Amino acid sequence: MNLNQNQINKIAKDLQPKIKGIILFDEFSRGRYSTDASIYQITPIGVVLPKDNYDVVNLIEYSQKHDLPLLARGGGSSQCGQTVGKCIIVDYSKYQNQIIKLNVEEKTVWVQPGIVLDQLNDYLKKYNLWYPIDVSTSSRATIGGMTGNNSCGARSLYYGNMVHNVLAIEAILDDGSIHTFDKINENYLAKASSKNRYYQIIEKLLILYKKYQKEIDLSFPKLLRRVGGYNIDLVNPKGFNASNILVGSEGTLSLFNKIKLKLWDLPKQKILGVCFFENFRQSMEATKEIVKLAPTCVELMDHNLVGLAKQIPIYAEGITKYIKGNPEAVLMVEFIDRDINVARSKINDLESIVKTQNKNNNFSFHENLADQKEIFEIRKAGLNILMSMKGDRKPIAFIEDCAVTLEQLPDYTSRLKEIFKKYGTEGMFYAHASVGTLHVRPVLNMKTEHEIKNMRKIAEETFDMVKKYKGSHSGEHGDGILRSEFHEKMFGKKIVQVFENIKDTFDQKSLLNPHKIVKPYKLDDRQLLRYKPNYKTKNIDTRFDWSNWGNFSDAIEMCNNNGACRELNDGVMCPSYRVLEKKRILLEVEQTL
Repeated sequence: MNLNQNQINKIAKDLQPKIKGIILFDEFSRGRYSTDASIYQITPIGVVLPKDNYDVVNLIEYSQKHDLPLLARGGGSSQCGQTVGKCIIVDYSKYQNQIIKLNVEEKTVWVQPGIVLDQLNDYLKKYNLWYPIDVSTSSRATIGGMTGNNSCGARSLYYGNMVHNVLAIEAILDDGSIHTFDKINENYLAKASSKNRYYQIIEKLLILYKKYQKEIDLSFPKLLRRVGGYNIDLVNPKGFNASNILVGSEGTLSLFNKIKLKLWDLPKQKILGVCFFENFRQSMEATKEIVKLAPTCVELMDHNLVGLAKQIPIYAEGITKYIKGNPEAVLMVEFIDRDINVARSKINDLESIVKTQNKNNNFSFHENLADQKEIFEIRKAGLNILMSMKGDRKPIAFIEDCAVTLEQLPDYTSRLKEIFKKYGTEGMFYAHASVGTLHVRPVLNMKTEHEIKNMRKIAEETFDMVKKYKGSHSGEHGDGILRSEFHEKMFGKKIVQVFENIKDTFDQKSLLNPHKIVKPYKLDDRQLLRYKPNYKTKNIDTRFDWSNWGNFSDAIEMCNNNGACRELNDGVMCPSYRVLEKKRILLEVEQTL
């Protein structure tokens, strides 16, 4: 959909009397919402920051009347392009960010979709509760975005994914009707008092599941980390939670009004073991044995990440303090237990696994919670650390969260390195070893046609390998633009048809975040990429010295758009955002220069 500025201005004018919140349709604001943490940049039609659900309903009604697509957005930290598109962006983070109802006894809470995870957990701390889907972007990730993405976090081995911890969703459908998607019992269709829109959706989901049950059973990976497509595999004629179909739907089926979450007791006693491996493959082989000790997480940092962290002043001291020697791989293993002696016993077993495997491996452990937090902060900053690489070649996210079984993990990582070598690059590995989901980023220059072609070749060969392993091509970060086109390869034509049926059932005019999950864009469409074919920068004279990055435009390109400047708690960024809670960051280089 290509609209000129006059048409865009008319839409903004039409919306003014319908919206109590903020309407941003100027070119500068549209530019600020044209990126997320992915490789894509798509200028939206405009942005609406709704004040309440009445604003959202009015916006939906207007969008349906004028065939204008909508795209729900929270922190904008998506790595697959879920939150960019030629749509009206609906940013929930400004106003719809409240805790609605906490039930301490039941350990549940209703929240609005724009609340940030860290803010929620800060509130819950006084009740000795927390929401444990602890994504590394917790300082700016919203619960609505995490729900739409089916986020997982470092401790999913113990706590599960979003889909296991979302109890209900009050959704606003494309006709403006509001329905609560929650538990459906076996007799729902027979006993429902009204055959309303919600009834029709549940009926259709059950029909699809029964018709394609065999294909669903064969096609869906039997892994914890599987967030691709729609969760039709969780539909059950004997009863199921209807919110499951919305979790991971990336805003393509409905908008969210409020979300009910399952809470957990805040761990009081934790011990962190840090394992240093002389050989990367041996760290992958050891993970299978480590998981048998029932840790809450096993997190990886490879030598590339550690090496880059050493060059960054805010992390260098922590690396010197906690990392022994020059290991090829570091595994961080956490144990929680009511009885601290049980956790200590597991730490002893962990040390035995590491040192028995290779006498040159090393080990340390930490009971002090401040030490544990400092170590985990280095791992949580993994993306920012990797993206600190200077120059045009960067670690690029497009195969960064495939999932395989722990038995296959050593061979999978070894074969990935062979693929990277074939295309003249190397990869950086970190994150969730415990569940077979490593964030793997090949180093590529996305300004060149040759490297973009290599990106596709690497993606195709990697996904072929993952399918052979019966793994998941989308293990945590979702589908978006990057992975949606590969659903047919991974799931088969019939399951893609099921996904399209689900989309059509919810979104009859295909106006909710179109071209994501079904009827997708191509991952390497250069018109969608941040660096377009005609991309170029200008050299300008500046008062400050930017030579450490090359020049001013190179410094601007260091921004990876993962939203760390939206933090409200720790660190120094971004002072203006903390005052205004509203983005005031520079446009991408081609718009500023």
